[in-house]
Amino acid sequence: PLLTYGLGVLGMGVGGIGLASSLEELLVCRAISGIGVAMLTTGAGMYISDISTPLNRARTMAPMTAGFAGGTAVGPAIGGAMANSLGVQGTFLSVGGVYALLVLANKLLLKETMPTKPPASVQPIVPPTHDTTMERQVPPMVCPNTNPGSSKMRKELTVVQQWTKIMEIPKLRSAFGLHTAYWFSFAGSQMTLLPMMLVSSSGHSMSVGEMGMVFACMSVVNVLGAQPMAMLSDRVGKGVVMVGGCASLGTCMALIPMAHTTPQLAAVLGVWAMSVAGLSTAPTARVVDNTPPKMRAQALALQRIMGDIGMLVGAAATGLVADVSGIDHAFQMNAALLLATSGWFGAKKLHRKKQDVQKAIISLLKSV
Repeated sequence: PLLTYGLGVLGMGVGGIGLASSLEELLVCRAISGIGVAMLTTGAGMYISDISTPLNRARTMAPMTAGFAGGTAVGPAIGGAMANSLGVQGTFLSVGGVYALLVLANKLLLKETMPTKPPASVQPIVPPTHDTTMERQVPPMVCPNTNPGSSKMRKELTVVQQWTKIMEIPKLRSAFGLHTAYWFSFAGSQMTLLPMMLVSSSGHSMSVGEMGMVFACMSVVNVLGAQPMAMLSDRVGKGVVMVGGCASLGTCMALIPMAHTTPQLAAVLGVWAMSVAGLSTAPTARVVDNTPPKMRAQALALQRIMGDIGMLVGAAATGLVADVSGIDHAFQMNAALLLATSGWFGAKKLHRKKQDVQKAIISLLKSV
């Protein structure tokens, strides 16, 4: 339902923008579009997690993220052509109609992946346990429900309670922290500073069209690199790719003010885009791998919220630093944050690995 009706809500918002006649109506339609995007991204993440396993989850997510990157690259060109032929209002209405057709297509083609609930006569007596070593879910034991009134006594966890339990998982806490730092730095550097640096007279003095080509090329690298980086995530581990991706991205942010020639700029931005490709699937796959199935929707929602907070604060804070100290210092601030956070995440990962090895040795000694 989230994938199907999320598109419908998004289509209503986009179509409404074409009909809006005041700022208030425009803001309402934008809010409706945001709700639709939230439904769509959550539903897409849950659908992918249901049809994949920890061994291929990043590779399964890669086509979706590549599609987003591809749409980002070609969307402005298509939208501009439509606006020239149909007008702005006609473009928004047409896109809303396309979303309506996609709702029908999803309704006909997609099957529900949520597991069916056990019969009412079956009552769990042992809660599910999460095997963090093998990253798989151990099914609960069940027995006949001998107390008909007991089901009424059991209450579903509230959203806040689910978030509390999610944040009690160490791997998720560290993943959320790195994810927030990534979006803080990404929003501040790529969305705020990089366009200004490319077009400013003190930077590379590019035209708007040339700047658009730079971002289009970065999107192409995202598309082409999504699947190889996802394969690397599934092979060596999502945490390893997260550390490597954030460290290389932070290094690129530190070097970008020193890239004064076109070849230097192309090399730095190429590594930058490839790092972003790796970080497009690894964090979400890690969250799904380490979350019990019943809490995955809320875990993905919490991850999205943390990323949005990082994006909101990062863009504002980076812009403020750039106004006060200059663009170069703002880039260096984001680089330092990302490098420090990736180092912290890597240290936490090594510490947990050491604890797992110690536990395995103790268990082996006890068995002997």
